[in-house]
Amino acid sequence: MAETTQTPGGTPQTHTLSASGADVLTLPEGLSVSEAEFAVDGSDLVLTFPDGSKVTVENYYEQAPPPQLASADGANLSGDMVVQL
Repeated sequence: MAETTQTPGGTPQTHTLSASGADVLTLPEGLSVSEAEFAVDGSDLVLTFPDGSKVTVENYYEQAPPPQLASADGANLSGDMVVQL
């Protein structure tokens, strides 16, 4: 799992998470599922945020059922709901 953290000056963050075997995936601090734009890239889920940050969840769509997405602010989406977006 690769991860690039935010640098001073507000540079957007890029994170890669693995969905394999997970029931719940928690987004990095400061990123909320309620603000994300969702896209599909093959079997991966790509979330893009207003500040330009991105989270790629590898193999998300290969999981049965797909994991729930949660964020530190309490927002969450079930895997079934994410698949319908």
